[in-house]
Amino acid sequence: MPRRRPRARRPDPTIVSGPTSVPSQRVLLLGCAFAIAVCAIVGGVLALSFYRFAQRVRTDRSPGERAFARADATVERLGERAGFGDDDEAAALATRFSEGLLQHVDAVGGSLGGDAHVDRRVVTHCRRTDEAVVFIAHISWLRDLGPDARAGLADAAWATARETTSDRRPPTLAVALRSRRAPGYYGPIRWGPPDELPERVDGKPGRLYRFYIEPGD
Repeated sequence: MPRRRPRARRPDPTIVSGPTSVPSQRVLLLGCAFAIAVCAIVGGVLALSFYRFAQRVRTDRSPGERAFARADATVERLGERAGFGDDDEAAALATRFSEGLLQHVDAVGGSLGGDAHVDRRVVTHCRRTDEAVVFIAHISWLRDLGPDARAGLADAAWATARETTSDRRPPTLAVALRSRRAPGYYGPIRWGPPDELPERVDGKPGRLYRFYIEPGD
């Protein structure tokens, strides 16, 4: 009687055959490490570029821009008085401008004065040369105003500047409104011949830097 051949055992389905998954895990880890390294390099290059740009912006300022920034910083640092200037006469003009603008706002009322509960304060620096008279007015409530109210306040500031310089008209008159609560934030700017309609340049004080250049700069 022939002998039966033993049946071949079927492979256990729970046993994983073939190569292990260790190489694929290594590839994944290497890919992650490479991506992190690339991100670090790109971030470092961007940070270095930004630092060099910031350094260049600080050192490449024109003489007029540096003088304008110093005048602006004087008001920021010593803003307890209503007016500052390059000399006593300019400081007196700045004080008259600050007081006149507040009186104008109180007389007009409405939206120019912002919230009635806000402490309204104007501190001004005046630059006076043979070519121009420039008022940098720090307005305590400027950021609270909408676009139309800011434009109306700028028109009031232009009228106040004309009244302040009525006894001695400069060839060019300029008024820049700046927020006291947000350093570097400039709102409406008006400038031009005092007996004509002013040019409106909002938020761009660079047009005024040339009036701050000293002889020999």
